[in-house]
Amino acid sequence: MISTQGSFEFTDPIHGVTMTKSITSLSMGQMGTNNPTLNFPDRPTDEQVRIFGGMQALMKSCVDNAEDIKDRIHRIILERTIPKCEEERVSLMKLDFMAIKQWFMDDIRSSKIYQEFCEYYSTKKLKLFSKAFNTFILDRNKYTHGQLCFNSPKFDYILEYIETPEQQKRYAYLDIDILKSYNLCYKEILKVITEYNVIYQNRRINPKT
Repeated sequence: MISTQGSFEFTDPIHGVTMTKSITSLSMGQMGTNNPTLNFPDRPTDEQVRIFGGMQALMKSCVDNAEDIKDRIHRIILERTIPKCEEERVSLMKLDFMAIKQWFMDDIRSSKIYQEFCEYYSTKKLKLFSKAFNTFILDRNKYTHGQLCFNSPKFDYILEYIETPEQQKRYAYLDIDILKSYNLCYKEILKVITEYNVIYQNRRINPKT
């Protein structure tokens, strides 16, 4: 693996503002070989830099959507949980995304709200949803803390990130279809949260006797 950094001028297509953009390019040799002849082109074209900026913007949208999911469920937790002391209140405020997700799934199961869901109305279906939700959070962490890089010489995209708990650097190919799939997952989770809220409110208004 060889990396090189460069700085290029990027004009935002919406606001017309020119900013200097730092871009890392990676070039990978064949697995298990050391190829010292790997070279980079002089620089990406202006169009490639423009599209790179678009990919960064799409990644940022994925992160923002994940934060929206986190905030929606966190508000549910804070509304429904009465802390017994200040320490417990602080702990509730500091819940990370995976803990928030776990609370949500545990409540769905214990309250049996899932039985009234349109799609995830069985434990088998709910397990698939929970697994996809986990992946959604893990990918959000990669998009948040990882670095988008050019993959030289094709100038497609690689995401460089740190794998936890090993704390080792990892690389994953990234393209538009992957980000679109992430957005579809966001919509699916949002649909379940909305359905959960409606069912919960109906139960409050019309409790079973």
